[in-house]
Amino acid sequence: MIRKADYKDLDAVLEVIQDAKDLFKSKNSLQWQDKNGYPNRKTMEKDVADGALYVSVTDGKVTAVCSLGRFGEPTYNSIYEGQWLNDHPYYVIHRLAVKKEFYGRGLAKEILDHLEQISLSEGISDLRCDTAIENVPMNDLLLNRGYRKCGVIYLTRSDVLEKKRIAYHKTSH
Repeated sequence: MIRKADYKDLDAVLEVIQDAKDLFKSKNSLQWQDKNGYPNRKTMEKDVADGALYVSVTDGKVTAVCSLGRFGEPTYNSIYEGQWLNDHPYYVIHRLAVKKEFYGRGLAKEILDHLEQISLSEGISDLRCDTAIENVPMNDLLLNRGYRKCGVIYLTRSDVLEKKRIAYHKTSH
């Protein structure tokens, strides 16, 4: 079952995020290794407050998380080495993570598909997202789900260790 997250889910959400951070670190990726712990409790609290955070729940346990940003992404105003597919209104996929005991079970695909359906039901046919170059599972997931690699964006947060990200766009037009 996939549903909107609530504040009571935050501890479980942060466990899922920590699993992803640990995985990235074990693969020598700088993604989510930021000095301030991003994504951290403050990040996830804002996602809940914005109604953006969704969780996949299996047997009463939070097993995957993802945010659906409905307010655009200022970082996406500049794209390099390519261009967005169009300039239509879009939602943003951020902070997709799966609990380690549930890797390989298709939960990332399920939550991504669910958020795409929510976007369409809200009249938004375009989704954008980004990920680190070395995040092969996410890059593969996005390509397999019909996202197109559009270029490169650079994160603007000052504490990010590696700012370069591959930018993706999916449109249902």
